[in-house]
Order: sequence, then structure tokens, then C-alpha cells
Amino acid sequence: METGRLSMTKPNNKTHSKSLEKNDLKETYLSIQISLDGFSFCIYDRTSSKYIAFEAYSLEHLEIQNPESLLAPLQAIFEENVLLQQNNFKKVSVHYNNELSTIVPQKYFSEDKLDSYLTHTIKVLATDFIAFDEIDALQANAVYIPYVNINNYLFSLFGSFEYKHSSSVLLETLSNKFKATQAKKMCVNVSSSSFQIVVLEEGKLLFFNAFHYQTAEDFIYYILFVCEQLQLDTNSIDTLLFGDIEKESELFRIAYQYIRNINFYQEINEKTSELEITSKHAHYTLLNQF
Repeated sequence: METGRLSMTKPNNKTHSKSLEKNDLKETYLSIQISLDGFSFCIYDRTSSKYIAFEAYSLEHLEIQNPESLLAPLQAIFEENVLLQQNNFKKVSVHYNNELSTIVPQKYFSEDKLDSYLTHTIKVLATDFIAFDEIDALQANAVYIPYVNINNYLFSLFGSFEYKHSSSVLLETLSNKFKATQAKKMCVNVSSSSFQIVVLEEGKLLFFNAFHYQTAEDFIYYILFVCEQLQLDTNSIDTLLFGDIEKESELFRIAYQYIRNINFYQEINEKTSELEITSKHAHYTLLNQF
């Protein structure tokens, strides 16, 4: 049991800057992203305007099905990670990456009807707590179900903290990034068992949805389905890949067969210059929020 616990909590991606050793963390932000198959965090230093730590853990092998069974491995990570045991961060924020969400334009939104926005796409229980994030760049709201048991655990560690859905962070970031771009862009943000498709034109949202996949064939099926529904030309639509996908992967090989103008998002991020991060697109929302 102990061996399984150690392997369960070992980061598969870890990079710290040299300046981290001398930093008392009092002017730093801790940002955490949580899903049923993964956990990652970064520390951003306000004084230097640099990220000084990043770690990512894969939980995919545990085959976690619900937030209740997610709590134990997260507790193990926090108990064994020296950085996460600190409680003097200036700010702590949490992003939940799950499929329990939807986007509602501001003109159709009412805080009194949160459950009704989700019932058409997911099963909502009477005991579920529903939250929402304002996405200012799109004049819309992300309505979602956070993991309340995880929130309670994090509150016991850090006290008050902010939490959002990862989709609102992604949409806000991409909309601001491409608001001056006239041509349509299709952005595909990949996780180990799900992915999000965002289609933008001049920073305005044309389409957003999240899909679960098991095989590369599932992956390309949903992408082609979106292209068909939006009448996007697969030979010309500017497609950018983010997240857990690399050129050598089966996902990229099959996507490139059908989507010709496809590239990994690459941008020089001076704020991550102190970290040895090989993939500039793999953790886009976590490392581009400040």
C-alpha cells in the first residue's frame, strides 16, 4: 500500500527556479488545477513577475470516477509536497477542469436559474452546489459544479481562496489573445481523457464544448463534427493545439490527416523563463493567467 501511495503522488513533470530557495513566498500566488485524472500547480512571484515553480501529477492510472475518490490522492500529494504545505501565499486560486459546465451569454443569464442551464447536458442532483464565473471578454458566464469536498479540504489548508472553472480561464485568455485576429481560429485544448474545442472570430466566441474521448478516432470524430456543423473548411481553418498532445502522439497524427492547417500554439512567455519547460503549449491556462 505504501509503495502504491508513493508512486501515486510522484510528479511526472517538475521544474523549479533557483530563486525559489530564497523566496519566502509572501509575495507569491499559488495556482492549482484539478481534474479527475490530473493535478498541477504553479507559483508566481509578483516581485519578479516570474513563475518560480511548476509541478504536474498524472492520476489517470487510478481511474478515479468521482470527487469523493479524488480526495485521498490529493491529500497524499499535499502531505508529501513541501511547497504545498506552505501557508503564507499571498493568494491561492483553484481551477476545476471537468465536463460539468456550460456557457451562458450574459443577456440570457439569471443567477436564480443556475440548475436549469446544466440539466440539458448533465445530470444535476438536488444536493449539487452550482457556481458561476463571469467571463468579461465574452459577456458570458461559465456555469458549473465545483468539487465541494475538495474546496472544503483546501479551505482547511489555506483559509479563503478563489476558485473558477478551467473553461472560463481558457475562454477569457484566448478571447483576449485573438481579439485583433479577423480570421476564424479553432483552438483544441487536450487533456488525457477529454478535450475542449473553442472557435473564435475577432475574439468573439462562435463555439465552445467539451468532449470525452478514449481513442484517437473519437478525438478526430468530434473535431470533424464541429467543422461540419460550423461549415469550417478542414483544409484552411487555422487550428491551434494546446494541452496534453505532442507531434509524436497518435492524436496529432490522425488530426493532421484531416486538418491541414494545424499547429501547436507557441509563444515566448518571459514569465516562465526561469523554468525549464519543454512544451510551451502543454499547460497554457495555468502558465498564462498572470
